[in-house]
Amino acid sequence: MLSLYCIQFFIFSTCVHIFTVFTYLVYYSDLVTTKYFHEIQPEYDYIIVGSGTAGSIIAHRLATETNYTFLVVEAGSRSNALLEAPVLGPFFHGSILDWQYETVPQEYACFAMKNNKCKLAQGKIIGGSSKLNNMIHFRGNISHYVEWFHEKFTKEFITEQFEFVEKNILHLNDMQYQSELADAVLAAAEELKYEKLGT
Repeated sequence: MLSLYCIQFFIFSTCVHIFTVFTYLVYYSDLVTTKYFHEIQPEYDYIIVGSGTAGSIIAHRLATETNYTFLVVEAGSRSNALLEAPVLGPFFHGSILDWQYETVPQEYACFAMKNNKCKLAQGKIIGGSSKLNNMIHFRGNISHYVEWFHEKFTKEFITEQFEFVEKNILHLNDMQYQSELADAVLAAAEELKYEKLGT
């Protein structure tokens, strides 16, 4: 039985190493081809810094709804077929395609983590974190967006923008699967008197 575990470990380790090498090859080959084979114009109407979810949506709308010229600047590389498989998303966490951020020590979270600091996977790739997040979309707290814009836009206006993007561009579906584990975690949090955060 021990030999079977050793073989499984060896196969898994080999696959992870091959996967890591493949990721580096894709990343650096894309950087080289972008630098030497793409022509940059001297002037653009708009320059979009970052092609994460928001940058990609802005670029999409400029390309399909206007005649403006624009340049998208991205620190990471283009996507590849492996990144389209949600099950492989966690393998890219902590890789060259991840900014590898972590939180400051938390008082009320990250209890199982060293120094109460959680990893924050943020995609360094065209498509951004949408490539690493297992196809999960979460709006965030709308009141935070109101604060970020110094109350220039109302909660209702920001909600309308989210609804437009979610209906016309992202094509979201409701969560299709719910596990007993998720129910148990939520029940445990409720038992420990953790409060639910509203939007």
